[in-house]
Amino acid sequence: MALYRIRQAIRLLMVALTGAAMLVMVLLTVVDVVGRHGFNASVFGASEMIQWLMIIVVFGGIAFVTRDDAHITVGLFENLLERRLPLVSRWGRHIFTLGFYALMVWVLWRLALGGLESGRRSAVLGIPTWAFSGMGALISTLGLLGFVADLWHRRGRLRRKGRFGPDKGPS
Repeated sequence: MALYRIRQAIRLLMVALTGAAMLVMVLLTVVDVVGRHGFNASVFGASEMIQWLMIIVVFGGIAFVTRDDAHITVGLFENLLERRLPLVSRWGRHIFTLGFYALMVWVLWRLALGGLESGRRSAVLGIPTWAFSGMGALISTLGLLGFVADLWHRRGRLRRKGRFGPDKGPS
């Protein structure tokens, strides 16, 4: 039951963060375009703010796609492998995803720490560059932890079924 609450808390945090970032990004873009074309006055630093928000949306989206196993797949060999080696197919896909996700988190944290050491700042707003990769690393870390918790929770079901989707509740 505690694992379910942790998984749901991570999911709720990711939904709120990603949704808010998307909403602010859309509103900022609309205001910037209307201001630029209607009043000849753009929002100062809008492109950097949109880049910042895009990081939240992209890495939050990766977390959702990974958690819900909603990746785009090419099914050339999937059915053949699923019929002959169902456990290898199911677990292999998730282990590969876990390894790739962990690698992505590691690279993002290295970028963030490298940016922190360099002291570089963005050109317009002067935001430290480590903050961009740090935000991606933090969101990806939360997503990775959620994915690991989901794999742990669904480990028995992965022996019987090929894919798992959003959880309907504790089991």
